Parts: sequence; structure tokens; C-alpha cells
Amino acid sequence: MRKQFAILVGLAWAGGVAFATPGAEAANYIVTDQTSFNAFLAGVGGTGTWSSFSSTGSVTSGTLPAGSTATFAGATTLRPQTGTFTNDGTITINSTGRGFYGAGTFVNQGSMQILAADNPENYTSIVNSGSFSTAITFGNYGTFTNLCGGTVTGTIIGTAPVQNCPTYVVIDQPSFNAFLSGTGSNGFWSPSQSTGSVTSGIIPAGVTVTFAGGATFRPQTGTFTNLGTLIINSTGRGFYGAGTFVNQGSTQILAANSPENYASIVNGGSFTTAITFGNYATFTNQCNATVTGSIIGNAPVTDCPTPTKATTWGQVKARYNN
Repeated sequence: MRKQFAILVGLAWAGGVAFATPGAEAANYIVTDQTSFNAFLAGVGGTGTWSSFSSTGSVTSGTLPAGSTATFAGATTLRPQTGTFTNDGTITINSTGRGFYGAGTFVNQGSMQILAADNPENYTSIVNSGSFSTAITFGNYGTFTNLCGGTVTGTIIGTAPVQNCPTYVVIDQPSFNAFLSGTGSNGFWSPSQSTGSVTSGIIPAGVTVTFAGGATFRPQTGTFTNLGTLIINSTGRGFYGAGTFVNQGSTQILAANSPENYASIVNGGSFTTAITFGNYATFTNQCNATVTGSIIGNAPVTDCPTPTKATTWGQVKARYNN
């Protein structure tokens, strides 16, 4: 109650709209009426209004920070309205009212859970890159875009969510440049060897990149990280390691002509090869990562520290007394 009171004191009203600056701390909000909605609005640094008639909290801006939770309970409804409201934390709808009514842009980058509501619906825009789950039927009559890495669980009627997760197939310089541009990576193409060298960048989670035709993927000088899926299915060399390649997703070598590593591979995900892979430098396999297939040269080295033996309270006291 003391924290909630401090938040309420910080509100400044202008024409029934609350303005506030969010604090750095994670917080938990349970919205059941206007007072608790105002506290929530202050905590997310948002603007919005409360309708007593429908027990609806309309938000036109603001962000629920990561680590914070907001539950709309009782008969309340969360209504993103006109502007953009972003969830980086956890929002739970557990209401006997409408629960959720989309009339603005709702960006979900955290967790959105609809446990109970009376006819929740969206008529504008939902952009999901986190977890969106509904235990009851959800009506989508606007746009629902599911980005890479986003998950949608439950029954959605009306317009189905649209998956927006690009796939790149690299066979030549134009397709390699499209891959670089789409992932925000840096590198260059060598036409004589059909080789795409990458010096920095990331394959995001959910994105699939395939090197096909006679193309070769070459990590070069810098560090390149795969959080998604990298597939080598090439009649060329396929893979040539000359820089640091960090695999936190899935790397699959299906076909290639003598794929090799001469620099550094750090594997924290799944690395599989259907043909012999030559490792002539370092290949570090982290905790819980998997390597499948034939690797010649230097075997992968597992880097998974063994927990030290627990120190007894008696040993601690003895060290302190000494």
C-alpha cells in the first residue's frame, strides 16, 4: 500500500488523463477499479483514461517494463486506444468483463495471458514477438502480426495471425546482400568463389538462412552469431571458418564440399553435420549444447565447468576465525 500511495501522489491530471514517469523497479499491479488503474498507468509511464461505465482502462501510450506484472481482474478491461502500448513484462487478463478490447496498437514483447474474459477482441493491431496465450476464444478482426520468436497459443477466430519471419536462401551476390540487409549484418561477396564472408552480425531467433547452389558461408575476422537456423546445402565448400562463429541456435550442414574451420566455433546450441567436417582450430562446445556427425582434425572441447564442492558452515567459520 505504501508503494501504491507513492505512485498515486506522483500523478498529474490534465483533462482526466494521467501522466507519470515509470520507476526503475519492477512492480506488480492488480487492476480492479479506477484507483488501481491510475497506479498501473503511473507505473508504465503511460497516458490513458478510465471509463466507470464499462470498467475499462484505455491506454494510449506507455510500456510495462520487463519483470513487472499487471493483472486485469474483477470486471475490468484493458483497452489499447489510438496510440501504442507495449508490454515487456507479464499481462494477465482474468476478468468477468470483456477483458481485452484492441482499439490501438498493442505490442507484446513479454507475456500476454488471457485466462478469463467475456468476448475479448482486437479491432486494430497486435504485434507479438513474445508469448500470447488465450484460454478462451479470442476474436481478431484487425491485424495480428507474429514476429520471429513469437508464440501464439489458443483459439483465435476471425483473421488468423500472420507469421512475419523472413527466410533467406543465398545462392549469389543479390541474395547474399538481401541476407546481410535483412539481418543487419556486415560482410562481402567473392564472386570467383561464390563465397559470402560475414564480419559481424546475427541471425535472429526464428530466422532461417540457407546457403544453397554453390554458395559458401565464411565467418571472417570478426564475430558472427546464429540465434536462428543456419542450413548449408551446397555443392560448393559450404562452410569455411576464418573468424569466430557463435552458434546459439541450430546449424545444419546437409551437403558441402569439404567444409572446414580454421578459426573458432563456439557452440551453445545444436550443430549437426551429415558429412565429414574438418576442424583444424578451436571448437568449443558449451553446457547443454549438442554436436552430431563426423568431425575430423581437432575434436570439439566441452567447456562446462563442474560445480565446486559445497562449503560447510563449519569451514566458513574456520576461515573467518583465521
